[in-house]
Amino acid sequence: MNWVSHVILETHNEKVREQVRKFFQESLLNWIELCADHKRLPGCIVRVGRLLDSMEKMRDLVTLPAAGEDIEICGDILSFLRSNQILIQGTPKHVYSSALMFTPRQSSVYRIYEPRYREKLPRMRIGYVEHAQRVITVSGHDINIVCVAISPTGSMFASVGYDRTIILWDTRSWSQLLTITVQVAEGRERCVGITFLPGSHEIVSLWADCIQKHSVETGDVIRIFELSLEVNNISTVAWPSNYKYLAYGAASGNIRLISMDAGDLVGEITAVPEGGITSLSVSPDGSKVASTGRDHSIKVWSLHPDHLSGPDSVCEHTSWVVQGAFLPSGPSLFAFIDGEALHILDMAEKKIVSSYPATAVESLTCSQDGQYISTTQANWGNWHEPSLRLRKLVPGSIGVDFAEVCLDGGSGDVFQSSLFSPDGKSIIAASQGTQIKVQSLDQVDPIEPAKGHVGPVLKLKFSSNRKLLVSASADESVCTWNVEKESLEADRIQVPSIGGSAFAVSSDGSVVACGNEESQIQFWSTKMKKIIGPTIPICNREEHQIVALSFSPNDDALAILGVGSRYDPSTETSEWTALL
Repeated sequence: MNWVSHVILETHNEKVREQVRKFFQESLLNWIELCADHKRLPGCIVRVGRLLDSMEKMRDLVTLPAAGEDIEICGDILSFLRSNQILIQGTPKHVYSSALMFTPRQSSVYRIYEPRYREKLPRMRIGYVEHAQRVITVSGHDINIVCVAISPTGSMFASVGYDRTIILWDTRSWSQLLTITVQVAEGRERCVGITFLPGSHEIVSLWADCIQKHSVETGDVIRIFELSLEVNNISTVAWPSNYKYLAYGAASGNIRLISMDAGDLVGEITAVPEGGITSLSVSPDGSKVASTGRDHSIKVWSLHPDHLSGPDSVCEHTSWVVQGAFLPSGPSLFAFIDGEALHILDMAEKKIVSSYPATAVESLTCSQDGQYISTTQANWGNWHEPSLRLRKLVPGSIGVDFAEVCLDGGSGDVFQSSLFSPDGKSIIAASQGTQIKVQSLDQVDPIEPAKGHVGPVLKLKFSSNRKLLVSASADESVCTWNVEKESLEADRIQVPSIGGSAFAVSSDGSVVACGNEESQIQFWSTKMKKIIGPTIPICNREEHQIVALSFSPNDDALAILGVGSRYDPSTETSEWTALL
């Protein structure tokens, strides 16, 4: 992989560039497989990103023949690697099949290598390939991600997991740069927040009883500040824009201001006398901090070099305020959630100017330009309701209205947090699992009814004429696909329990027979999208489960296979039985 580092310095050399072009066109996939086999793929992706940066800079400095073509190929390679990184790292040989097959056809990688492997590739692909390629998905933690941050320049991203590791990512290639294992006392593993300091050479993380500074270049500890005032009771944190202090909310209801240089307490004030600060937000100019709490209030405080004062403003709400944040689009606008809706509050007028239904929402984040608000909610396996929602703020008749837009890959996952890149071009979301998803904001679309599945595809069946393919998903839906057109033949239909049930397809694909949890057979029309005919009980659900179904060639009969076991208490053994 080291050849890229040498080439970067000489991309203006036409001979070297010819060698690079030849390598990309002849040996790229073999190189990717070799790097993945040796667990060095992330570093290689970083180098391809740096090569692309170097090519773009050289194009601007000198006139190079075919520079545009070289940059296009290198950019397509980087997109190919970013989109398929998890897949290739897990199974390197998938670079020749799954990764290549599901690469957009206009990509240079597909155009160059698909003809060479055509005979070995599947003959068709069905789905929205270009749509899916718009999301970058990476994974590195062994346990759930709890905190995320992005550097002021947007070149690095940090994620913190419950495994006490901080992973630094290169945002051009979305490969891992460094993994830091944080040493904290047992029982104090919860990270409350993390941020990059100006210059992006240090990161600061707040844990249950300490603040730690680490070098982003080596991962070494620079300094640790013990927090003896509040152990394991920090509820929220905010980072003033000058980064000289951090403000955190304590379970006691106090806001505490801590020096980032010495770790000393420099200011403290009681925000919620009954206890329960739910969030803190620093104003865009860094002069104010707003607190929300279980006392149904939103309060604004003044930040001074050595103390806090106020409240300068108090706005009462009708219920518990879960979280809030200043909106950069207006000096007095404040967005907050209360578990039922997303509200925009005009703090000068002390009135809500706009509301949008948002049940079970747990967090919100505002983009730096104030155009977007992202929210996360707990859907826990509800494939039909995306856990991450993005709303664009547009001028309304009263104040501000919302236009909800679609995030690819948002459905089915449960997201812990999200943030926007400093340039406002991307949204980055961390799941409550181990995945991080990145999407460009110039590729988001207005919300439309979902086409195809929104959950994982679990089963596939061809119609007997091989013209249609029927798929069943964990989202309890069935889709019918036209094989020749490689497109959705009809809108999806919701079929309860289809993801875990046997099913069969009639010869023309118009009828789907499936078993349900009660060991009954139901017949669904793919055109009318409803049950047709009676529901037929087949066997005792406690003794048998339907595991396979098949229509006869002329559709006049249905074969059913049920498998189960019967327990004999006299011999204390179970006997497997089959029903046909």
